[in-house]
Amino acid sequence: MSTSDSDTESLDGLAEVGWEEWENDEEENDATKSLFSNTVLPSPEAAFKYDATHHSFDLRQYKIEKRLDDYDVIKVINYIRHEVAQGRDPVPALVAAAIGGSSSSGTAAPWSNDNFLTPVLENDPLLTYDYDEQQGPSSAGPSEDDTAAAMAALAAARVAVTAGPSSSSSCCSSHQVTQLVLQMQALLAENHELKLRVAALMDAALPPDVQEEMLSEAIVVPTRQPAAGGGAAAAGHPVDELASSSSSNQQVAADATEHASNSVSNVRMQHLAAAGAGGASATARHVDTLYFDSYSSFDIHHEMLSDKPRTQAYQQALTQNPSLLSGATVLDVGCGTGILSLFAATGGAAAVVGLDGNERIAGFAREVIAANGLDAASGGPVIIVSGKVEEVQDIGHKQVSVIVSEWMGYALLFESMLDSVLAARDRWLAPGGAVLPDKAAIHVAGADSRALGTAFWQNVYGFSMHPIANEVASLASRESKVLVRPVEQEALNTDTVQVHSMDLVSMTQYQQDFTAQFELTFNSSRSSSNACTSDVAALVLWFDVEFSERFCKECPVTLSTSPLSEVTHWAQAVLPLPQAVRLQHHGDKLACRLSMARSRSKHRTLDMSLEYGVSSSSSSGDAQAAPKQMAVYTMDVSGGDG
Repeated sequence: MSTSDSDTESLDGLAEVGWEEWENDEEENDATKSLFSNTVLPSPEAAFKYDATHHSFDLRQYKIEKRLDDYDVIKVINYIRHEVAQGRDPVPALVAAAIGGSSSSGTAAPWSNDNFLTPVLENDPLLTYDYDEQQGPSSAGPSEDDTAAAMAALAAARVAVTAGPSSSSSCCSSHQVTQLVLQMQALLAENHELKLRVAALMDAALPPDVQEEMLSEAIVVPTRQPAAGGGAAAAGHPVDELASSSSSNQQVAADATEHASNSVSNVRMQHLAAAGAGGASATARHVDTLYFDSYSSFDIHHEMLSDKPRTQAYQQALTQNPSLLSGATVLDVGCGTGILSLFAATGGAAAVVGLDGNERIAGFAREVIAANGLDAASGGPVIIVSGKVEEVQDIGHKQVSVIVSEWMGYALLFESMLDSVLAARDRWLAPGGAVLPDKAAIHVAGADSRALGTAFWQNVYGFSMHPIANEVASLASRESKVLVRPVEQEALNTDTVQVHSMDLVSMTQYQQDFTAQFELTFNSSRSSSNACTSDVAALVLWFDVEFSERFCKECPVTLSTSPLSEVTHWAQAVLPLPQAVRLQHHGDKLACRLSMARSRSKHRTLDMSLEYGVSSSSSSGDAQAAPKQMAVYTMDVSGGDG
């Protein structure tokens, strides 16, 4: 796992009582409101990341691409906030400005009015943020001769929104609009072919690390839905002006604006956008290749099959619930060596389809099924299909009654395989069908430094090596790396909190991402020493999945990866705190806000951010509070943790 953005911030001036005052004390910290919604984030960096994830717009990257100076950045911020406050979507105008390139093009930027130097939001941290210090070397902006198709699209959009049947100063006729659209379509088709050729050349000629470096310079401004309130704008025109246009011109504007939004991305930008959506870009394909190749080795399958809590939970669910499995049509997503398909066949399924994205392992799964006499050629119910859920055309059945998958990753959500399970559910699961497991939850507890792996060094053949133990803990804290390791239950020193739950039958893929606000209460009884003081050096994450009574009526099963349960190959995910915090009294609380989200810019990557601070009581009963801290963690397929 590779280290990513692991900078930590101390949110100064947050002396307050409890979580509520921390939440509301925005004047004394860097709490930053999203540019596009009312969501308040703990810092400008968190706001940038939130807007990039949820609204597909990164102000820092836009500044680089447009080569904006400090005054322009201030204007852009206030322009966006002004448009959103008016119920209009500012992105089409931002896209148009990106297409227009430099100011020498003769078209004024939508934020050019000096009125946008006046703050829309009082004490807006985005206005005082040091962009030059944070961005590093400037990335090259778009070329001056950006695609003619994008310019034609923008021209058509502008014609459509400025010219209507009642306009006395119509700038061109409907015939001219039609000609512009026809030219645009022809140029777009030509450009698309060129982009495909360039993409193929990149795949063939450039090493993956070079492709990653190129893609990291791109800005992605995809087509977005109108902002809250139903606002819609093109090139800065409000929705009421659009309403006065003819219906045909409105359609031209909509189509042209969509083309403009898509054309603003050059080949590298389109690749990055596709990677964020799990598409077939060079980066996403490379990451998928790494991901599926990691499962081509028998070692990892040996590890998973040897994990008795994991494998036996599936075995019980699939073989001891005849009311569900008898006569069922089962789809095994990510079948690997075929063990779950074998369980399903043993449990009475009439037909079983094992689907795997690794062609090599799928081939061995076929041989395994045949070796056990359960393949179709032997009269058995099992077939194996090689391919990805999102790409395979036919699985031999229009619908299935049960979908089973062992999709869980470290910290539950790493690797984003759940996306494929949900896609399979939406494509093939019959109404009322079952998903196994059908429920999942993430739990968190605080732990001392033993969770970081220091216990071994405390007593090595009778000798103390605590200097090494101290360095192990210090290194983990400095790097803010996610550690995947089994944690001794004695290391836990707070109560446990469930921070997220999912119903796999009804959830959408977007409900994987979450932010949880919670408190962890010091629990000295969990510590073997029963001490009255303990340092929380890390948060420990684990998950449970359920094969609940909803579907498994005869034999419901829970698979837990808790430190209190038998160790699994998932172990636990440990988030080292940049600075350990001391809990001095039984009942002291650690106030936290944890966010976990699939990266929109890096395929199969999980981003996490954590804010924390201690609420304690003095001997006099007065409430005390420690400064708040923040850490950012990333887990990616190229190496795992960051």
